[in-house]
Amino acid sequence: MVITGDGCMLMQGMELSTASKYHRNILFIVFNNASYAASYFNNKDNRADLTKIPNYDWCQLAKGLGVNSFCVNSPEQLQECLVGIMQQNAPFLIEIKCDSQHATPNKEYNGRIKTLPLV
Repeated sequence: MVITGDGCMLMQGMELSTASKYHRNILFIVFNNASYAASYFNNKDNRADLTKIPNYDWCQLAKGLGVNSFCVNSPEQLQECLVGIMQQNAPFLIEIKCDSQHATPNKEYNGRIKTLPLV
């Protein structure tokens, strides 16, 4: 599972193509608030004009790369979507539309990363 924001997807979103090419069962969740919100909230002057980005359609990008997707606009839609994709055996992207007026919650991970066997 990949959980990321739209700003990060602009920098590294091509993993979708790899997941599609190799038929990997990976769920991509993209929070779309049309901004680099983390930069905005960490910026001393909070200049929104420097942190806004276009409201890209991540579902269309996924489609172009051969990945099915769904756009979520409410918590109820997210619940329905998660139930609906449980039986998928292919990459899938969920785009969650959200407000840029709230900071993204974050937590530092201090544990050891679990080593998994390579496929």
